[in-house]
Amino acid sequence: MHTPASRKRLKLLPKLTGIFVLLLLSISTGKSAEIGLSRQELAGSVPHVSVIALIISGQIVKGDAKKVDTLLSEIKRTDNAHAIRRLLIHSQGGLVGESMEIGRLLRTNDFEVFIPQQLTCISACVLILAGGTTRTVVGRVGLHHPLLLRDPGPDDDVPALMSETKKMIRNYLNSMGEPNNLADAMFSVPNGTVRFLSQDELLRYGLTERR
Repeated sequence: MHTPASRKRLKLLPKLTGIFVLLLLSISTGKSAEIGLSRQELAGSVPHVSVIALIISGQIVKGDAKKVDTLLSEIKRTDNAHAIRRLLIHSQGGLVGESMEIGRLLRTNDFEVFIPQQLTCISACVLILAGGTTRTVVGRVGLHHPLLLRDPGPDDDVPALMSETKKMIRNYLNSMGEPNNLADAMFSVPNGTVRFLSQDELLRYGLTERR
């Protein structure tokens, strides 16, 4: 449930994110993610509102968590500690391990996650969404069975590797305060297909807050 402060922020979302949505939609969502920062001051707001937006658009690949960590270190050095910190993401997913690490970084650095209308968060992107201190979804969120944590080698036991992947995802989601049935829902959808969640399901799985 939203607090009075978070309700006030939610009312400001259309003003704060319109320009970011256009930016995200203009970025290719190809093989690797574009990751960057954008800063916006909301003119005429009382009290004054400053927003630091971390923007991720595209597939999550090896090294993306390190890029995010570098940008968050920059924010700590240069930005107002009282500014709203928000991730806007538009992604079809990618590497499970990188996505969980990005989620941990968001939680540690007190970042909200917002998925505006027209944008999507699918597959491993949901692990990033789960890392937000608060999550607001107006766009679409889709689930399916995750890929393995790493590509199997010739001597790997693939079923054992899948079991390890599932265990790590469950542990991660539990650490973020998510219910076990979110992991169950992910594992129930075959990879290669996507099940988009209704607003009621997003609320039940803790992936958005009631608006």
